[in-house]
Amino acid sequence: MRTITFYRQKRIDGGIRTGVEVGGNTVLSTFESGGGKHDPALLWYVDVLCEGRRLPKDSEEARDWLSLQKKNVRRLLDALAKKVVAGVDAGDWPVHQQGTFHGVKMRVSCSAVRRLEARKLTGILGDIAEHWEEYVGSLAAV
Repeated sequence: MRTITFYRQKRIDGGIRTGVEVGGNTVLSTFESGGGKHDPALLWYVDVLCEGRRLPKDSEEARDWLSLQKKNVRRLLDALAKKVVAGVDAGDWPVHQQGTFHGVKMRVSCSAVRRLEARKLTGILGDIAEHWEEYVGSLAAV
């Protein structure tokens, strides 16, 4: 089974890393520096894992395919955002929303390490849904 994973994560130092893995290897990535004292520990993350037999194998095909999945990904992100409106109890991370579209299984997962960050997840999920094509399109090849 082939896999493609889109991820977006925020670090304690304020940096935000966004990327795509194909078969477990990072092929596209970008990093926005947060400007704080270097601390790579994560505050939160959102992963969109896709599994299917006919998924693309290279970075540009994966980018194109992910762009075409905007509607399906948004549906899952929006459903997950409704689950985490006020956050999630600390012992229950990560939380997931999944669906199958045209033979491809998709699972959106998210987690946060602090209560304040957990309360922001609804907005973070909405931001990814709103800017999906922009985030996917702006990633640099690794």
